[in-house]
Amino acid sequence: MSKEPERLGDASEDIEDMEDEEDNVDDIKKQILRQPELLAALQSRFHAQMLQSLPAPVKRRIKALKKIQLEATHIEAKFYEEIHELEAKYHLKYLPLYEKRSNVVNGQYERFS
Repeated sequence: MSKEPERLGDASEDIEDMEDEEDNVDDIKKQILRQPELLAALQSRFHAQMLQSLPAPVKRRIKALKKIQLEATHIEAKFYEEIHELEAKYHLKYLPLYEKRSNVVNGQYERFS
C-alpha cells in the first residue's frame, strides 16, 4: 500500500509534464505564426519535399499546368494593359466635363432657367 501514493504522485507529475509540453508547443506555434518569413521558409521547404516525392507523370502534369497558368497570366496582363489604354483614352473625353462640373461647384458658372 505504500507504493500506491507514489504511483498516483508520479501520474500527476506526468500529467503536469505533458501539460507543460503542450504549453511549450503552443508557444512555439505562436512564435512561428508571428514570424511570416520563418513560416514561409518552412512552407517552401515542405512544398519542395512534397514535389520531390511525387511520381514522374504527376510532376509532368504539374509542369504542364504551370505553363498553362503562365500563358493565362500573360493574357491577363495584356487585358489590363488594354483596359489602361481605354481608361486613358476616355479620361481625355471626360476632362471637359470635369472642368464644367468644377466651374458649377465653385460658382463660376450658373445657368439661369
